[in-house]
Amino acid sequence: MENIKNVEFLRLVFIMIVVWSHLRFGVFDIDKLDVYKEFIVNAGWAWIVCDYFFIISGFFLFYKTDFTKNFLKFAAKKLARFMPVIYFILLLLWFSSLFTPIKYAVWDNLFIILNIQCVGLTFHGGGIGSTWFVSSLFWALCFYFYLYKIIDKKYFNLITACLIFFCYGIHLHANLEHYKNFANLFNIGLCRAFAGIGIGYFIAEFYKDNIERIKVKILKSWQKICITIVECYLFLFLIRYLVLDRMHYENFLIMIPPFIGLFILFLIKKGYFSLLMDNNISVYFGKFTYSILISHQLVKDLWVYFVCQKHTNWVLMHPNLNLIMLLLLIILFSVLTYYIVEKPSFVYLKKKFGL
Repeated sequence: MENIKNVEFLRLVFIMIVVWSHLRFGVFDIDKLDVYKEFIVNAGWAWIVCDYFFIISGFFLFYKTDFTKNFLKFAAKKLARFMPVIYFILLLLWFSSLFTPIKYAVWDNLFIILNIQCVGLTFHGGGIGSTWFVSSLFWALCFYFYLYKIIDKKYFNLITACLIFFCYGIHLHANLEHYKNFANLFNIGLCRAFAGIGIGYFIAEFYKDNIERIKVKILKSWQKICITIVECYLFLFLIRYLVLDRMHYENFLIMIPPFIGLFILFLIKKGYFSLLMDNNISVYFGKFTYSILISHQLVKDLWVYFVCQKHTNWVLMHPNLNLIMLLLLIILFSVLTYYIVEKPSFVYLKKKFGL
């Protein structure tokens, strides 16, 4: 099975956009810095990047998963992949709460420990905000895995298409936090996961059906240049309207099709941009994205307490350096988390339980 390396580049870019959007809570809200206020406004749609990760996860679920595997083993492998880093950051969060104003929400964090913090059973997001994504992703992946095993493909296609339509409709019109329910029934986080993974499924089907024919097709230089222009345009379009200049349009779902187009172009690798990013460097840095996702908010909160609040004058004098140092610290901490916790724990659990 082909190793698609350039997708790791997209993971890294978009996870940093997620980090950037969360700087609004504690870093960008320093009253005396107008430049930070601009960041708050411009990053207003950056949160939709999580929907891109659902799409990517859906693609790889249906592209790489062995569906003859036992359902319980599938679920256990996902838990072994997701939970060790979460438990590690929860432990650090508890320790940090002993000597900082950061609160450890005991009962809300219990839902995080059980991985049910975003399935419609909670009123709050818990102590690690990003874990809502993990909870929604895990249960939606399990749902799709089991459904794909038990029903005919034509019915699966219909159900998936309906889920995409109705879940995005709920997501758009409910205007609620991801851990809340619409009409007391439909959890917003799960709706986003069901819709995104569903789109990923159809992309995977398209890819598997057409990739061999696309790979053997030889394009002329001008054709490659045209595809490259489209790749760069879609990439820059997303970067601009996610973090640099929020589009003045109410329907945030307008940001989904450009990503789908960019993702497909990166998969087929017929443009120079997607080919350039298809390298081992992308793979190396892309593997840290999960640790960045789970750990960045704790690092950010500690930075706000020890730097932004205790050394406000320094931040006012060096606002750009403040952001650069924080982002570098987040990346460094995530790299350490990957090598100390994420990778060894997954290898151990996978071997221990034969996953």
